[in-house]
Amino acid sequence: MRSRLLAVLIVFAGLAPAAGAQRPAAASRPAAVGTSIAAKTVGYVKHDGFMPIYLSDTTDRILLEVPRDSFPALMLTIQSTGLGSNPIGIDRGGGGRTQIVHFDRNADHVFVVFENTRFRGAADNPAHERTITESFPVSTVAALPLVAAEDGRLLVDATDFFVRDWTDVTATLQRTRQGNYTLARDRSTVYAPLTKAFPKNTEVDVALTFAASGRPGGIVSRMAPDGSAFTVHEHVSLLQLPDDGFKPRAWDPRIGYFGVTFNDYAQPIDQPLQQRWISRHRLERVNPNDPNSPIKNPIVYCVDPGIPEPIKTATLQGVKWWEQAFDDAGLKGGFKVDFCPDSVDPMDSRYNVLVWENRNERGWSVSAAITDPRTGEIIKGVSRLDSHRARTDYNIFAALMGAARTPADTHFVLARVRQVSAHEIGHTLGLSHNYIASTYGRASVMDYPPPRVTLDRNGHIDLSDAYAVGPGAYDVWAIHWGYGIFPPGTEKDSLKAIVADGLKKGYLYLSDA
Repeated sequence: MRSRLLAVLIVFAGLAPAAGAQRPAAASRPAAVGTSIAAKTVGYVKHDGFMPIYLSDTTDRILLEVPRDSFPALMLTIQSTGLGSNPIGIDRGGGGRTQIVHFDRNADHVFVVFENTRFRGAADNPAHERTITESFPVSTVAALPLVAAEDGRLLVDATDFFVRDWTDVTATLQRTRQGNYTLARDRSTVYAPLTKAFPKNTEVDVALTFAASGRPGGIVSRMAPDGSAFTVHEHVSLLQLPDDGFKPRAWDPRIGYFGVTFNDYAQPIDQPLQQRWISRHRLERVNPNDPNSPIKNPIVYCVDPGIPEPIKTATLQGVKWWEQAFDDAGLKGGFKVDFCPDSVDPMDSRYNVLVWENRNERGWSVSAAITDPRTGEIIKGVSRLDSHRARTDYNIFAALMGAARTPADTHFVLARVRQVSAHEIGHTLGLSHNYIASTYGRASVMDYPPPRVTLDRNGHIDLSDAYAVGPGAYDVWAIHWGYGIFPPGTEKDSLKAIVADGLKKGYLYLSDA
């Protein structure tokens, strides 16, 4: 159940210039690009939305429409399909990163520039901000050929930008000694069925084929029909930047949240240079001034319907523990979950999901929270439940009770499935491990709980209470502190009071370190 929060670092909230070296200045624009977008997209299928895309079956190209000369977005990359081997780690739903990206016109190209989000200055002091932007570099990762320009809109050829190894499959294979592979561009393409545009996001799925130069690795050869080449999918999401309505919350070492970290050079000299805000979803009330007002934007998750029964139902039941945790934390209706509709692509940036991870051998269940690098706001949660979990749990039961199948072993296995499902979703809510919670009862699903084994009056092993049911007291406390919504002007004191109350009750936090 190793958690993995996708690495994101932070720049000051707002639409001020990037916190990093200044982006390349735009060059003079050639007059030759005057052809209309419509004329250049004859024969293409248009998907209108946040950033419109145009697909062509005959040319195998994808064109991207940039709304203006300099356009910012949030960019997520993720592994759509996996290689199926835990030791390698190229898994469905894994990998990837989050970036603030700018599409900046420069003569007959549009540069794709990643902000340097590790450093920031005083946004209200342009002179100081300039010292930051001129001290640290940005990353210009692509130059997209300009195809047409019309009324301020730019049409670019984005084929090579999207059909690219964003999750670094080749480096992963080298690191795990599985051979030297390169991207076979002639056998890679945009996957049209999962490439779409919506009002606030554009989704592009690509099928990438990797070819071995030399002898393929042994594990790859066992996973693929032919180890000399294999095809996996990667997914790129371009999203409208979240508005500035999300208020960051400072990290507190006494409560276990992941966070986004940055150097703030505007801090007074008696304050730490490094600052940290917690990662969490946005949660708001209809009336922010009324503590009893209903939640207007619940956090919604869906569970992979491809999980076999009875594990599928147990998984949903475990995730629903967070509905109880939010309700008990005074945030009734703040969390909801159901099975994913057939129409949902789990890699679509709009959905928080728990997916079923099949591998050739048992491995970790892993979770990721994909976060806005300006504020710590979680944009998408992805939990990946290892399909070998139930078999491992059955082996534990059989070792203690014998291998004969009984209703008791099913009860034991499903109880553990519920617990690990809740644990993994907890990571996508921003919560880290709490390994000390078991010292004051079954206080947290974020611990690694061993089965509780007792003896009955006849000395026989009893596993009927092997695993806890529902969220622990620490979980409710952590959700109350991390997601609590307070009337204006009361947040600081309210958070202090929540911490003091939990410490008085003996709630402790100790994580991986």
